[in-house]
Amino acid sequence: KLGILTGSMFDAIAKKNFRQSIPVYFNNFPDMLISLYQGKIDALILDEPVLKTMKRQGNELAVIPPSLADCNYAWGFKVENKQLADAFSETIKSMKNNGTLKQIDDLWFGEDESKKVLPEKLGENRNGVLNFGIYSGSMPFVYIKDNKLVGYELDLADRIGKILGYEIVPVDMDFMGEIPALMSEKVDFVGSAMSITSERQKTVYFTEPVYDGSVVLVINTGDIVQTKSTFLSQTKKGFQRTFLDENRYKLIMNGLQITIL
Repeated sequence: KLGILTGSMFDAIAKKNFRQSIPVYFNNFPDMLISLYQGKIDALILDEPVLKTMKRQGNELAVIPPSLADCNYAWGFKVENKQLADAFSETIKSMKNNGTLKQIDDLWFGEDESKKVLPEKLGENRNGVLNFGIYSGSMPFVYIKDNKLVGYELDLADRIGKILGYEIVPVDMDFMGEIPALMSEKVDFVGSAMSITSERQKTVYFTEPVYDGSVVLVINTGDIVQTKSTFLSQTKKGFQRTFLDENRYKLIMNGLQITIL
């Protein structure tokens, strides 16, 4: 049994590489990881940059090499907004050339969590507001920290917005809902470790890639066998901290990472 994030490119990868596997679909990473630890699934497919961050937090996950696919992560716009997307692309290219993108990369993919803070928005929104459809369970691309949305893509989007004269407003949702939200014009562009695929390109116009990564097969490893009572006790503590202390459902990712990973 193989864990798949609903709406991701992982489904096609699983069908290509693991034809005998049984896909089990999840709307978020926390539920998928719990199922892996409980033994309800045997493995899961994950973005390698996201896995690195999870492993750094002390969890017991291992990769079965080789990587399953190389990925170009980018932002998707409606085809009708090609001109705006191209303006984003030119700014991204400029940031790659002048080293700004590498600085943002080093910050958000680095180990010092204390430095990972979004700069204050100081630019004028002379051209209006752009709603950015994101999934906050894609750390370090987008995640919730201290009850605020943060991450690599939000930092980059804010900087580009400042240059182009837009205020960027993140709109959090399940990953599978991003492209439908874009098509229905509830948001102006979408991201959060979104890979460019030929299937998505049929309906979405992508920017210059904002990050290059890969997709890997992940298994549970190490001494992490727990009794049912221990697991439930730890999960209860994580949920208590999430709902009572932070008071937001979207913080479940952080609560579960601290408690069971």
